[in-house]
Amino acid sequence: MFIPGIIAAVFAYQIATLIYVWLQAVVGKCIGATVERVSVGIGPIIYAGTKDGIEWSISAIPMGGYTKFFGDNADDAALENTEKMRFCDTPVLGRILLMAAGPISQGAIGVLVLMIPVLMQARQIVVDPAEETQIVPTCVPDLALTSQNSSVEGQKQFFCSTFVEFWRGFHLFRVDAWGGLIGGFVTCGVAARYDIYAWMTLNGIILIGTATMNLIPLPILNGGHLVFLLCELVGLKLSEGRIHKLNLAGFLLVVVMFLFMCLLDIKWLVAHFAELF
Repeated sequence: MFIPGIIAAVFAYQIATLIYVWLQAVVGKCIGATVERVSVGIGPIIYAGTKDGIEWSISAIPMGGYTKFFGDNADDAALENTEKMRFCDTPVLGRILLMAAGPISQGAIGVLVLMIPVLMQARQIVVDPAEETQIVPTCVPDLALTSQNSSVEGQKQFFCSTFVEFWRGFHLFRVDAWGGLIGGFVTCGVAARYDIYAWMTLNGIILIGTATMNLIPLPILNGGHLVFLLCELVGLKLSEGRIHKLNLAGFLLVVVMFLFMCLLDIKWLVAHFAELF
């Protein structure tokens, strides 16, 4: 069954997310910010516990996570508290490091995961319809295993043939037969039936891919926050009202992208439902 492979992939992703948000909390405390909540997952909180004044929680949707600081939104900014430093009052360079630390750690974990098949001399996973061992069904068209050993160049090429190629097609809206992030986790589960190292490679692609996406200079994403902070660093600080409007626009764009990828996932799952079971 491919279900255990999916569960393991989601669990591995959330472990990387825990490291991501924990590292942000550590950097935040180092620059003087007050950490209020560290959450693995998004949406409604299903479990929460407090340790050292920080709420550690697990949220219902196992896709990403976040770190909440005092003074990082308008409501907190309105509070008068002489003992706590608002997040927006912490050093700019510290906030830049904080925004970069999470995605970089996630990408680094992804690279390490991609290197495991290389070190173990496992079979190289590729995108090639001519290969004899096809992995089916997958949300990446023509996914296959070769008889050659994995290599650094092979893993790099696989990244270009999957994540890079998908987003090139997404940009041009030519993504027929592809799935989105949910389809990616399902594909991990299917690959686990063929080769555990293929499962690892796909997990590494998901981690590097989401880290790369998070660094895109789009408001609401870490990359967008980095742009605002770099502007502030050179004396071009935007007003809170303007940042709020830009973040809202970025949020709406991200929602549209997410819904489009969900549509891809639904189409792919419907088309391959019988093959999955």
